[in-house]
Amino acid sequence: MSNTFIEKMAALYQTVPSVLLVSVRIAQACIESSYGNSELARNANNYAGIKASEPWTGEVYAKTTKEEINGVLVDVEGEKFRKYPTIQAFVKDHSNFITSTEWRKSLYADVINATTYQGQCAALTKTYATNSSYGRELIRVIEENDLTKYDEKVIVNMNKPKIIDRTKQALGYPSTGYYPKRALSAIKQIVWHYTWSDHNGVAMQNIKLHEAFWQSQHGWDIGGYHYYIDKYGTIVQNYPLTTVSYGAGKLNPQLVHICCEGKGNYTPEQIKAREELTLWLMQELKISADNVKGHKEIPYNSTTCPGYSVAQLDAFRKDLKAKADKGGSRFVDLPEYKAPAKAYDELTIGQTVTIREGMKAWYNPQDKEGVKPSKDFTGDKDTIENVMSVDVSYSKRAYLLKNKRSWILEQDLVEARKSWVPVEVQEDGTDKGKVELDKNKDYAYINGAYYDVVKRK
Repeated sequence: MSNTFIEKMAALYQTVPSVLLVSVRIAQACIESSYGNSELARNANNYAGIKASEPWTGEVYAKTTKEEINGVLVDVEGEKFRKYPTIQAFVKDHSNFITSTEWRKSLYADVINATTYQGQCAALTKTYATNSSYGRELIRVIEENDLTKYDEKVIVNMNKPKIIDRTKQALGYPSTGYYPKRALSAIKQIVWHYTWSDHNGVAMQNIKLHEAFWQSQHGWDIGGYHYYIDKYGTIVQNYPLTTVSYGAGKLNPQLVHICCEGKGNYTPEQIKAREELTLWLMQELKISADNVKGHKEIPYNSTTCPGYSVAQLDAFRKDLKAKADKGGSRFVDLPEYKAPAKAYDELTIGQTVTIREGMKAWYNPQDKEGVKPSKDFTGDKDTIENVMSVDVSYSKRAYLLKNKRSWILEQDLVEARKSWVPVEVQEDGTDKGKVELDKNKDYAYINGAYYDVVKRK
């Protein structure tokens, strides 16, 4: 079973070490927050019902909750819970909660000493939660959703490397030069350079020599590189990413530039620093390894920079992809809404639907982003449990699937196109050799067939 909430929480929990298994923490979040939909989750970023007990000094959120007393569930008014500024802050606190004080270490000793998810779940009953069926519910969620697979996988975050900020000392500050500021979404590629010089000093001094050269020889008002790496692996940032620097000609507005000192005689420290910086930028800018380029590969440039052959650059890209896939994000940005050639059919709660081929992402309503599916769900059938209005990609509606507990955009369901009557044609554009398509009508070509975008059943 796939679930956008589960996948989101798994990605977060896998980055924080804990004596609690990832599967157990995810199951707690599912039950305690109703898969991210509870009042406490929405208003306090508290997905595990953690109360504001000592030594908590942060914000508090008060609400009515249910507790089991003498075998009976009763309402308890005004119970105080921890309120977190972000979901990341919650994940960290939840992961450390049962070992956060000596008293909790004693209370949760059986949880801490358990080696299986069944043992941890059983030991959380009547300790973490008063509900006598709490452990059984956790186990049910873990097994129904195959959550133990997340216990075996370790995600390596692409942490930001150490970077010296000299943006206020860079050539041209505070000017942005010839180009206006850009949005980060405008950046499509990361470009590697070398300086073709050998300055053996430290980064903060070396970059000034390059700036003096650019200004005196080229008349540039700002420099060529966003980031510069000296032979010791020290990284300095010259310009914010919203500034377009002058590293590779007319395509600069879509490029971010990384340069290493030297003539291709890279030191191990430089190679390591460049890799860490590149992986972090790939993650932050959502740029694939295929879009990490050598200066020589950028159109309209005639250069040997950065001194690698295309085969060598391909090998670097393959390695970057492997490392990014191991630690990369499962979340994807969804494009702004664009009307499809024909409006989708409106579907109803209770209707059985089929997932179309090519579905790229589930819809995450909390952050209005996409979550990559864990596998190909083409042809899977499910039942609509809820519907919501959206305004992303080609969809105006998203549907909550009952069994997968995930939101899916209308564009990814077969039934949403039921009224799109196909008109099969040959390669020459004629309808099975009988009649030509009416040139006065609009057609959409999808999966090998033309659809009359005005015709309905």
